Amino acid sequence: MVEPAVRLRALENQLRRLRLHLGQLEAQHRRFSWYRLILFGGTLILAFSVAVWSSSAAGLLALVVGLSAFGILAFFHRRIEQAYRRHAVWSRIKAEQQARANLDWELIPPGSRDEEPASHPFSNDLDLIGPRSVHELLNIAVSAEGSRLLESWLTASEPDPAVLIDRQQTVRELVPLSRFRDKLLLALRLHVGERLDGEKLRKWLQSHSEPIPPVHLLVAAVLVGTTYLLAVASVAGWLRFPVWEVSLAAYFAFYITRSRQIWSVLNSAVSMDDQLSSLGRVLGFLETYPCDRHPRLAGLCAPFTRPGTRPSKHIRRVKLLTLLAGLRMNPILGAILNLLSPWDFLVVHFLARRKKDLASLVPAWLDRCSELEALLSLANLGFLNPDYSFPDVETGEGCRFVAEQIGHPLIERSIRVANCFSLDGAQVIVLTGSNMSGKSTFIKTLGVNLALAQAGGPVCASRLSVVPYRIFACIRLVDSVQDHVSTFYAEVRRLRQLLEKLHEPSPFPLFFLIDEIFRGTNNRERLLGSQAFLEALLGKNGTGVITTHDLDLAHSADRSAGVRNLHFREEIVRDGMVFDYRLREGICPTTNALKIMRMEGLPVPD
Repeated sequence: MVEPAVRLRALENQLRRLRLHLGQLEAQHRRFSWYRLILFGGTLILAFSVAVWSSSAAGLLALVVGLSAFGILAFFHRRIEQAYRRHAVWSRIKAEQQARANLDWELIPPGSRDEEPASHPFSNDLDLIGPRSVHELLNIAVSAEGSRLLESWLTASEPDPAVLIDRQQTVRELVPLSRFRDKLLLALRLHVGERLDGEKLRKWLQSHSEPIPPVHLLVAAVLVGTTYLLAVASVAGWLRFPVWEVSLAAYFAFYITRSRQIWSVLNSAVSMDDQLSSLGRVLGFLETYPCDRHPRLAGLCAPFTRPGTRPSKHIRRVKLLTLLAGLRMNPILGAILNLLSPWDFLVVHFLARRKKDLASLVPAWLDRCSELEALLSLANLGFLNPDYSFPDVETGEGCRFVAEQIGHPLIERSIRVANCFSLDGAQVIVLTGSNMSGKSTFIKTLGVNLALAQAGGPVCASRLSVVPYRIFACIRLVDSVQDHVSTFYAEVRRLRQLLEKLHEPSPFPLFFLIDEIFRGTNNRERLLGSQAFLEALLGKNGTGVITTHDLDLAHSADRSAGVRNLHFREEIVRDGMVFDYRLREGICPTTNALKIMRMEGLPVPD
């Protein structure tokens, strides 16, 4: 296994080389700008001087030679500009990779700013979505659809073992393919930008499916053909009157009655030209990438490589029609083209046919692109963290959660403390500990890694063995002044939802995480309510962890079958507290609330 420090050094070296090359390209760009300016100015001066002192023909020749040299220089300058832009984007990608590895949130691009509804069983409690979340750390998708798909995997309420095991195998194959990942991301950033809007393209393909009936094209063609025949007959002297003018007037009258529909179709086609070009370049990369040695990647790229569905062929056909539609955007050229032929009718007719073909293919292309982005986001997590592992997802009945050296992926590696944890059978863990000892972080650690495992990704643990679970968390409570909901009442409602989930018939057990149960009420009622709630959890289709400061609850739970006590503690060193964040068996033997109050200068009893 590659050490994380080695992987990070490799990233730093790549970034340093890219920035060095970027500096060289920038210097070349500046030099070529000066060369072009000097050559252009020199050509004008030389051509004028030769024309004055020699002859106009010699001056014109000097101008032609100079401008030809200027064109060659501009060609090479454009190549340098393209290389500079490519290296700038690639450098930014590598810097973001480095930021993700170091959890440098200022340099990680912001992801979705939306949060799941408060009713979601666990998303908001576990920091899976939103600013500085697991999703933001993972998400390298350029398309909104890819980002949303990754969200849906992380927050799936009901596991699908067959799907997640298959997805995990695909992610395993993609982890070492860093060059493919970088090149695809480079193609997306270069040609699409920061966000690909596939929905806009889908809507365009579905619009104007048959704007001009074929009979209208036939009428326009007949009128144009008749005009030609009558004009020839008039020129030949076969007709005494210019009847062709009547036919031409009929054609233009017919065109005007259909012009609004025609212009709407053609204008929308021209507006989509850039997006089609960008999509074609990205899909062209997937179409031509050699993935024969990677069977799962080859399967993912199948919609782009099958002879009948290759994007390059279909997009090129539509691009040709958008080019023809663009020609008539010039009013004079448009009038000439439509005078010589039923140009707009023909373009709209063939465009409708090509759009129909494309509409049957593009959704599959975009969906597969989104899936690739989401899978590569998970694979990228494994690549940047080679000490992570892929979990063993068992499909047997019962409850099982066995972890070795499990840590929280949103805590920096240098200060992260990993623990071993095992839960076999329908147990309930009561976790006690002093303030700031790590109880809340630990249950979030369990939940986040379980969510990652069930998304098909790697986990922050040296080993993890689980069965598929439904997840429910009661950690982050939100009160509401407008709805007259206090923090305590919000917790009561949340715990009621947990019991409802626990009693729902399901082949998958519920894995629940409750932080500081009934924290918002008095000691006596908290103890009585917690004991009753704990009894309601036992013997059901679920397992989980409850944290509490209430040592009486821990002692009473210690006498119940199916309940196990674990704890965190602190050490007092020179009148200060030291936390080691190590998980231990049994009930916490220490308390520290008065110590913390005393350290902060609050009055406490002796």
